[in-house]
Amino acid sequence: MSRARRNVCECPMEIRKSALFFATVALVFAAGPANADVTPVSSQVALSANAGILADFVAQQPTASQAGTINPLSVSVDNALAYPPGTPPLVGAACNPSAGVFCVSVDGQESASWTSASKGTVTFTNYGWYDNLSTNGSIPPTTGESTLGATISPFAPQFTYNFIADISGTMDIRYTVTQSGTALSGVTGLFGTDCFGLEGFFVAASGGQGGGPQGTVGPGNNTCGTTSGDLVGPVTAGASYRFFIQTPSNVTAGLGERTALINATFDFTIPSSTPATPEPASLLLLGTGLLGVVGAVRRKWLG
Repeated sequence: MSRARRNVCECPMEIRKSALFFATVALVFAAGPANADVTPVSSQVALSANAGILADFVAQQPTASQAGTINPLSVSVDNALAYPPGTPPLVGAACNPSAGVFCVSVDGQESASWTSASKGTVTFTNYGWYDNLSTNGSIPPTTGESTLGATISPFAPQFTYNFIADISGTMDIRYTVTQSGTALSGVTGLFGTDCFGLEGFFVAASGGQGGGPQGTVGPGNNTCGTTSGDLVGPVTAGASYRFFIQTPSNVTAGLGERTALINATFDFTIPSSTPATPEPASLLLLGTGLLGVVGAVRRKWLG
């Protein structure tokens, strides 16, 4: 049989083999990495901003929740009251107690995002208050209220993630919590510190036998500063867990100008056997191999 004849007979088979190979590779990459060995059940972020001056009071309690997915969640609060009644909301330098204009502002944002069902990040940004009240007891208002919490109760979790662990291992929660604040010269906060009313976070993954990691993180007792570290603990395959973050930060009354803010990041990793996403070098190697196959088929076809 001539060479040309062999090419006519054999190359279609080579092409079919190559086509099957390419199709298989395409399906593998289209499917992506296998699902994480964590079953997400539900998750929720929730904040509360309650601001009050004398008899006036405003509240915001937004929540965002989802079931069985790992889509990003985000909520924000921005409440402000000003005195006298009818004065537009004012914050920061716009307040002027010497002119009889006072304000209380409670703000913040929280977001949660996942790179997979077993890895995510929870972030708090500028979560706190700015208050500028009268320093003269004869000039109202002499009291104000700024309350942070997830719902009407300041002790409910601001973040919750319910999941089922499919394999046993160690859950890791890396955190950085910064609390900062300022006070008017000569006037201290409710507890004598700049970060008046701010508390640390309680973080826990409860469930299974003995529960997962838990602990209190961040500056506490109304102090300023930054803390970072890890919370680690076991999770058991097949057990249901509730991972949550909460802070009871709260302040009521007090005179003078005060700012107190929390910025915090929590990176959590739940045991998972998810295959790693191919590295760029691996993708390059695969591409080189595919080009080689194409070249070999082309040479065989052209003879």
